[in-house]
Amino acid sequence: MGFFNNLADEAGKKTGKAIGNALFGGYADDQRISIRGGVDNSDTSTQLELHKQTLELEAELKEKERNQKMLDELLLLEFDGECISNNIKILTRLSSMIDVWMKDEDMQSFYEVARSKFDTGLMISQAIDANNSMVIVMSKKQDEWNMYLAKQKEEQELAEQKQQEQIANLKLKAKQLGKKVAIIAAIIAAIIIALWIILMICLEL
Repeated sequence: MGFFNNLADEAGKKTGKAIGNALFGGYADDQRISIRGGVDNSDTSTQLELHKQTLELEAELKEKERNQKMLDELLLLEFDGECISNNIKILTRLSSMIDVWMKDEDMQSFYEVARSKFDTGLMISQAIDANNSMVIVMSKKQDEWNMYLAKQKEEQELAEQKQQEQIANLKLKAKQLGKKVAIIAAIIAAIIIALWIILMICLEL
């Protein structure tokens, strides 16, 4: 029995070492020695950072799952071609989503779906009663979004234009610098040739 117990202990040690090497690489033994000798501050900081990153990732995934679930629920809602009150409820919920999603680059796919649903619902509601106060409010909201997007597009185009101008200026400066370098090189070459000719004349004399 003692032999088997020793064999089991040894197998356990080797298994633990293999797992440690898989997790920590070639420094597994050093990590174990460090733990026996005392707390390694650098290792503790690394573990805390990994734990922090894990929590942040989990929170991000939960937020995306929540948004996806919310969007899926909204997509299941159907607009009524006759009763406008139900449509207003859906439009209001979609409106709050769009306000947030349209300004978040990571949520653009959600925004596009919600916006398409909103535009369709607003069109149906306007056909029922265009003078309804909430329909008018939702129409103004739609105009507000369109103005925001137009402004964003204009700013993006100006930024791209400015960037292109900067690139063009850099190319022009590089071209001008190249010409100056070529001229200087030609002058230096001419001077060298002149000096060589003078040297040859002096040698002949």
